Amino acid sequence: MRPLTDILRYLEYSAWLRDEYDARRGYDDGFTHRRFSELCGYRSSGAMSLIMSGRRNLSNAAAERIARVFDLDATERAHLQRMLAWDRADDFDTRARLLEQMQTAKAFAEHWQGTIDAYAFYHDGLVPLVRELVSLPDFDEDPRWMAARLHGDVAPDRCARALQRLVDLGHLVRDDDGRLQHAQPIVATTPEARSDTLKAFQRYVMGLAADALDSQPPAARDMRVTTMAISRDQVADIKALLVQLHKDVLSVVERDEPIEVVYQLNTQLFGITEPPTEPEPA
Repeated sequence: MRPLTDILRYLEYSAWLRDEYDARRGYDDGFTHRRFSELCGYRSSGAMSLIMSGRRNLSNAAAERIARVFDLDATERAHLQRMLAWDRADDFDTRARLLEQMQTAKAFAEHWQGTIDAYAFYHDGLVPLVRELVSLPDFDEDPRWMAARLHGDVAPDRCARALQRLVDLGHLVRDDDGRLQHAQPIVATTPEARSDTLKAFQRYVMGLAADALDSQPPAARDMRVTTMAISRDQVADIKALLVQLHKDVLSVVERDEPIEVVYQLNTQLFGITEPPTEPEPA
C-alpha cells in the first residue's frame, strides 16, 4: 500500500508518521496505535505511539520494514534514511549536508527553503559578518581588504568564499553602478528553522567576544556578567527583557547616521545548576 502523505515534504520521520497515522484514522475510526504498530511489524502495541511522540527512536531495521509496508520507491526510501540520519546527527555540519541532500526532492526544497537558506547563511560564522562589511562606505570586494578590516586572523580566501555565498543566496545584489548592496535591510531567521540553525554562528561569535577581552580596549567594548539565584519563573521574565533590549538596540541602529564600523551584540543567559528533580507522582 502507498502512504497517504508525501514523505518527501518532511524533515523528521516522527512528524511524517504522526501525519500518516492521522490521515489513516481520518478514513477509518478503527485505525488505532495498536493496528499501526502491528502494520509496521512491532509486537508492542504502543511502539508507534512512542516513536511518533519522539520518546523512542526508529531503528534502521524498522525503517526498512516501514519502507516495505508503504511500498516506498527508491527516492522515498533514501529520504527516509536521511531523516533517520538527521535525527541522530548532533553537529551542525552533518545536518547542513543532509539538508543539501534532501533538497534534491522538489517537494522538500519548496517546503523547507527557509530552513535550507538559513543553514547555508550560518554555516560559516564569517558570512553574516561579511554581509555587514558591505554597509561600510569604503567597502572593497578585495578579500585582502576584508580580511584586514576584520579583527583577528582571517584568511582572505575565506572572505572571498563568504562574499560569494552571500551573492549566491541572494543576500547581496548589485546596483546600477555595479556596487554590491543588501537585497534586504535585515536578515531574519524563518520561523520553521530549527534552533540549531544558529548554534554554529553563536559559538563563533562567542569566540570573537572572548578574543575581544584581550584585543580591544575597554572603551571599544562592554562585557558584563551577573551571577544570580532565581526561580524558574523569573527566567521567562528576564528573557523577555533581553528580547526587548535587542529590539531597542535595533531601533537605535535604524537611525539615519553615518556607518563607520561593524559591531556584534551578544547577550547570554544560561543556567549553571540543574533544576531540582521533580518528585514522581504517587
